[in-house]
This record gives sequence, structure tokens and C-alpha cells, in this order.
Amino acid sequence: MFGIQAVARAATTASDPAASGFLDVVTDLREGPLAVTLFGAGLILLATGGLLTAVALRRVARWWFTLPFALGLVLLLPQFWGGPGLRVAHGVLLGAGCVLLAVVALRRPRP
Repeated sequence: MFGIQAVARAATTASDPAASGFLDVVTDLREGPLAVTLFGAGLILLATGGLLTAVALRRVARWWFTLPFALGLVLLLPQFWGGPGLRVAHGVLLGAGCVLLAVVALRRPRP
């Protein structure tokens, strides 16, 4: 909730928030150094978690079961700079990775 007070102040002091630069306050808040740093750090941690999950599951599944999930999380940050087509493709990749991960998780070991 970084700067939510500034956004609320800008919204309540103006009669027309859209005309008074209210959206500029939101943009400044979203693109501020602290917000960008925390956003980037969170996505790097997500990518690391995806890789660690893929490596851990390689012991119980074939590599191609875990690769789409790991790639989907690693490519989460770069897809923000792509167009709509790339974002849809990324969503399909991550969705397929989640489905394959569920298949691995639901598989019962055979005696």
C-alpha cells in the first residue's frame, strides 16, 4: 500500500480527479523506485522458486513435465514488455506447465 495516502488525497481534494492529474499520481506511485524494486525482487524470487520446483521434481518426473512451469515463471518478468500475443503465449505456457505439474503431483507411485 505504498503511497495510498497520496492517491486518496489527490482523489478527494479535486472535484474531477481525472482532470486534476489523479492518474499521474497513480503512475508515479506505480513507477516509483521502491515499487519497481519490490516488484522486480518479487518476480526474481518467483523465477527462483520455479527453477527450484523444477529441479526438485526432476527426481520424480521426466524433465519435460517440469520445464514449461519453470520457463513460465522465469519468463514472467520479460513478458511485461511484450505485446498482447506474447502475453497470451506466455499464459498458455504457464497454464500448460501448471497442468503438467498437477499431473506429476497426482500421479500415485506404483508398488
